Amino acid sequence: MISEKIFELILRNGVTQKEFSEETGISQSTISDWKRKGTNPSADKILKICEVLKVTPYELLGENETERNARNPEMSAGNETEKTIDFAVTDDDAPVVTLKNGADVTLNYGSDFNLSDYVDVTDNFDGVIQPQVEGSIDNHKEDGVQTLTIKATDSSGNESSAQLNVAVKDTEAPKISLSKSEVSVNVGASLDLSNYLSSATDNKDGDVKGKVSIPSVSTSKAGSYTATYTVSDAAGNQGSASLTVKVNAVRTSSKKGSAVTGTTSRPNYYGTSVVGAAYSRLGCPYVWGAEGPNTFDCSGLVKWCYAKAGKSLPHSSSAMKSSGTVISISSAQPGDILWRPGHVAIYIGGNQYIHAPQTGDVVKVSSGVSSFTCAIRP
Repeated sequence: MISEKIFELILRNGVTQKEFSEETGISQSTISDWKRKGTNPSADKILKICEVLKVTPYELLGENETERNARNPEMSAGNETEKTIDFAVTDDDAPVVTLKNGADVTLNYGSDFNLSDYVDVTDNFDGVIQPQVEGSIDNHKEDGVQTLTIKATDSSGNESSAQLNVAVKDTEAPKISLSKSEVSVNVGASLDLSNYLSSATDNKDGDVKGKVSIPSVSTSKAGSYTATYTVSDAAGNQGSASLTVKVNAVRTSSKKGSAVTGTTSRPNYYGTSVVGAAYSRLGCPYVWGAEGPNTFDCSGLVKWCYAKAGKSLPHSSSAMKSSGTVISISSAQPGDILWRPGHVAIYIGGNQYIHAPQTGDVVKVSSGVSSFTCAIRP
């Protein structure tokens, strides 16, 4: 029997059954079945077995040359003979049921349950197999764990099974919708942020608009602010949405009843956001023509930081001079653009600025604003 010859060769070559299994790709349980059930390996494994045991197929399936010559001396004179050996090819391997996310999974309340998201079944001979499933999942039942039994049978009758335990929980946060993403008001104006809340809904609790925490923004000082709306569902999942509030400076002119904006005395509405964005890019390499997010030249850095604050600027140091009000260096406020021919930077206060200096350098903080010609306030 072929399997008996294999075990003799394994012993003769000093190979363990585990090593033989790893080198041939045949499971140890299948190898053990050869001895226990008296079966032979499948035909598609013969060449690999011969390679591992360092014998020819003829030596494995029949007699070796020494044995043949000893039994038939006339063969050493060049005489030849043939021997035909019949063997059966069988599929002994059961399908493999793979639980992609483990045996215990969580399904969001109300979400569709798709078995293919959690289970794969494959077979060495039949390929992908459609399993049989015992049990079902109620996606609205949060009490306890629901168990599915996954069974698979290949065309040879080999069977395998696995269990999938599914817990249904509310893991999704409520969604808040606002009527606007940005509003603009003048200094001192009244502002009721509840007017911009359109809806708040939850996958389980439904309408939760009445539970939304409405933010507040003081309009006493000009600047750009973020108002964040929040709401939590019964399961503790929290959703949020943000509204940008721009408070504009206004001064009364000498003409009674009229108002003008944009004077050189106005603050930099974008200053806080621009400076924060600049600090976040410290250490990024200088690359000519780059405008972020991880490499910059001087004007590219200024353009990127202002874009984060909601203001669009050209990618050119010379063009930036025409993008706002030109003011003296002594009047510069944090966030203003420091300008000189061929170079721009972001003033951060205290005689310091952040800029992308030159090739081989990185975005950094430098001191001494007197090297700049003027400041620009967009």
